[in-house]
Amino acid sequence: MRLPILYPTRYSNTIVTIGCAMALAACGEQPFGDPPEIPLVVDDLPRCPVDDLRLYFDPGAIQPPGRDTGYDAGPEQRIGAVFAEAFDLGAQGQLREMARMLEAGARLPVRGAPDEDQPAYTVCQDPEAAVVMFRPPPGSGLALMAWRPGPARRVIVEAPHPYFEAHTLTQGIEAFFDGGARALVVSGAHRCASAVELACSGVTSVCGAHDGAYRESDAAHNPASVFHAMHVALAERYGSHAAVSLHGVGRNEVIVSDGTELGTGAGSPIGAAAAELVEALDGEAEVMSCNGVPGMVPTDRHCGTTNAQGRHLNAVNDVCLHAAADARGRFLHLEQPMHVRETPALRRAVMRRIFDRLDPLGALP
Repeated sequence: MRLPILYPTRYSNTIVTIGCAMALAACGEQPFGDPPEIPLVVDDLPRCPVDDLRLYFDPGAIQPPGRDTGYDAGPEQRIGAVFAEAFDLGAQGQLREMARMLEAGARLPVRGAPDEDQPAYTVCQDPEAAVVMFRPPPGSGLALMAWRPGPARRVIVEAPHPYFEAHTLTQGIEAFFDGGARALVVSGAHRCASAVELACSGVTSVCGAHDGAYRESDAAHNPASVFHAMHVALAERYGSHAAVSLHGVGRNEVIVSDGTELGTGAGSPIGAAAAELVEALDGEAEVMSCNGVPGMVPTDRHCGTTNAQGRHLNAVNDVCLHAAADARGRFLHLEQPMHVRETPALRRAVMRRIFDRLDPLGALP
């Protein structure tokens, strides 16, 4: 049974087709292990006190700890564990209980008043957009998340370096609000905000003159971060969904990978998405593949093999230390040059093609 459903969002009037997810009584269990679609009830959660949820993702509202500011990521593992448990309730339709658990169980000191504490997250909804917002206190450094518990495209959009790789934040916002993605997860701190180095595999020179370990504030590489906890909670609850990790690169290249350097065919979801970008960009940048997609320029640079979220979706047990030995086709690591990221038509064309391949239920306008 398939039911025509209109996306319940003010940002898109895309008509999509949702199958058994919207007809549980007739169809039984969710396909692909996804939970039931959850309609938002106005009384379940407080209404967000803004007219447009995009305002919450403005850096001026987030106030992210900047580079080399001594950000302490230590509490994130504890907060992430509470988030995971609370989100599990929310995905079962218990939205009030989710909010209560998260706001009571995940606490942070009040800035300037260390003897007082406050919720690490405030949960609110925009019933017209059918979106739930998870917002930490400004300046806390914690990740933000917007979630569609109802009808959505089977894509999770992630921006782990929004204050280092310019315009990836804007691209993620557009993909979520205009493209109907399931969720948007955004880091709340500069990737070099912390002075503490991770013990995980991989090195980078982005935080210093020479190669060194990733910092604890680097959401793409810290499996103890709230950002990673949000990713895991979403990816494990929505088993049919793929995650797209947005990044920026200095050269005039678009590099696509599945988080590995293993070969994949042009007919795989990741391979097909990579091939689509050649046509979408029409010579604006050279599109390269880390996975040997036939007909594409191969590369072994910027392949996302140390990305914690990619390792998770590629079924690595210890995502901190070990690279993936297999590719499961649920993670897309995307590197883009500045002129693609800063040009609205190009960055939207990129996401449109990716969405159409990963979940062809609708289209970015």
